[in-house]
Amino acid sequence: MPADVNTSRTIALLVSATGLLCACGLGPVRNAPPAPPPPAPVLSANPGDRLYFTAAPGTTSPSQTVTFTNISGQTLDVSPAVIRFNDDNLFAMETTCGDSLAPSASCVVTVSFHPVARLYTWRQSVSLCVRGSGQCRSVGLVGTNPSSPTAKPPQ
Repeated sequence: MPADVNTSRTIALLVSATGLLCACGLGPVRNAPPAPPPPAPVLSANPGDRLYFTAAPGTTSPSQTVTFTNISGQTLDVSPAVIRFNDDNLFAMETTCGDSLAPSASCVVTVSFHPVARLYTWRQSVSLCVRGSGQCRSVGLVGTNPSSPTAKPPQ
């Protein structure tokens, strides 16, 4: 018998609201091949976790930066840096990131926060992705309106 075949049998039970419909034998179970290891990271970010901003409505917070660095050893074809779920345009960004990033090279994304009235906390992220690989590096953005009656300090 091949090595990837488990000699145990699987039985499927089909049940309806009124009772058992079928107890069907499905035959031998094939063991799934092991999953491939995840790809090694190719981008790092500094800071690595999140940035916190505070600004009252009608004002803009001081800018903060995220530095993305290519740690892969080969030139990366990158998509433009983007702030995800920024429909209200509460976070603004400028970037030095282009279409590619050489080994050990870095690019910088500068972010600021300008809230609208009556809301208190917004959570979004800024990301840089490698085209065709599905690999992205993201840093969270947390903006707080301190003048909101429900304002809470970032955690």
